[in-house]
Amino acid sequence: RRCSRAGPAPCRIWARTGQPHAPHQSKWVARAEHGHGQSTQHPQDFVRGGNSPPSVSDYARGNHVNKPMSQDDFPKLVSFFRQASPYINQHWQKTFVIVIPGYIANANVNASGNGIGNGNASGDVKQSSGLGHGIGHSNHLLDKILEDVALLHGLGVRIVLVAGTSSGMDTASVDGYRVTNASDLDAAIHANGITRTAFESKLSKCVPACKVRRHGYGSHPAGLQVISGNFVTARRRGILDGVDYEFTGEVRGIWSDAIAEHLRQSHVVVLTNLAYSEAGEVLHCNTFDIAESASKALQADKLLVYHLPSSNGDGKRLPAWVKALDADLDLDGDGDGDLANGGARPSTSVKELDLAVQVCRAGVPRTHLIDACIDGALLLELYTRDGIGTMVSRDVYEGMRAATKQDVAQITKLRKPLEEIGTLRKKSRAEITREIDNFVVIEREDKIIGCC
Repeated sequence: RRCSRAGPAPCRIWARTGQPHAPHQSKWVARAEHGHGQSTQHPQDFVRGGNSPPSVSDYARGNHVNKPMSQDDFPKLVSFFRQASPYINQHWQKTFVIVIPGYIANANVNASGNGIGNGNASGDVKQSSGLGHGIGHSNHLLDKILEDVALLHGLGVRIVLVAGTSSGMDTASVDGYRVTNASDLDAAIHANGITRTAFESKLSKCVPACKVRRHGYGSHPAGLQVISGNFVTARRRGILDGVDYEFTGEVRGIWSDAIAEHLRQSHVVVLTNLAYSEAGEVLHCNTFDIAESASKALQADKLLVYHLPSSNGDGKRLPAWVKALDADLDLDGDGDGDLANGGARPSTSVKELDLAVQVCRAGVPRTHLIDACIDGALLLELYTRDGIGTMVSRDVYEGMRAATKQDVAQITKLRKPLEEIGTLRKKSRAEITREIDNFVVIEREDKIIGCC
């Protein structure tokens, strides 16, 4: 599964962001005064930006600490942690590769997905004006995504981010690969610098000291350590079918041992769509190819790909679950299975789904497509039973089978509420055991959710 490299390995180079320690500069407004005009200093007596109730995303990201929390919401918070705890344990110290295509990382978007350029198979996009957002501009969609990524890292997940970029150049694209000339390459290098710096700055954001001081964790919590470097090796794509791709590259390998070492040190590794050849050339590669190679080389536990509804092949609705080895998914409406070409890359118009299926077929257990327009989608997909995105798996996520004696306890528990209200005739456990050969169960992730 790991990519092999011939010849001597070049030296490794990586860059690390600093740890800003500037105190939080939010403006605080006192809600009450106690004696002699002195404002209370208790955190519950202050709000930032008004006294509106905290949202779900506030709870997820910790912003609700500065807002009064009603005791009526305590059971919801407890219930959330109890339901999420199995997934927190399962994902702890697992390696996730997360792909943020260029039309999300760089484009001017709003919450509904409007203002998006047309993506291509590389996960990049040509902007209609310049390079999209500079460092000083706000991309609210990317802000929310990276806040969720930071929270995921705090829950013990090892994260590799694959960032697409937008060069703003009107370049030709053949079979999903761009023709990159010298000026296009210069623009791509500039765009990658902007994207990488944006990721590093947003992930370096510190948690305000007031949020953690109560628990004795110090007054200056550090931001995440973000690492980027020459982790991807490539070669020129060359001339194919009469087309000279010039500085467009094909991925040769991933320095998985170096990336793994950084992940063990709790660093977040960022890969862009630039790679380096043995001759010392900078090459412009396909973002999805880099994500696929990284997932295989690192033997990742999951691949998660962000997408937008407007990029789903003329608005085609994606299913909640796709079995990677099946050949019956039809997104084109032509009656032919779009995933019917075995080990080859699928032919569906949804390129993110192509990537997810291909990586899953290559050995990654589960891959997920996540709608970037849904706030907290990453957390909802990973820490709830059913999720909200599209999951691709090699095994049977949900299926029907004949019941066995090992299912008696779950069947009894499943029938009990319906027996109590008279919908089903009461049956003892012994009676169910005797009749177990007559039962059929529906199972999801080794848990019975239905029977007859």
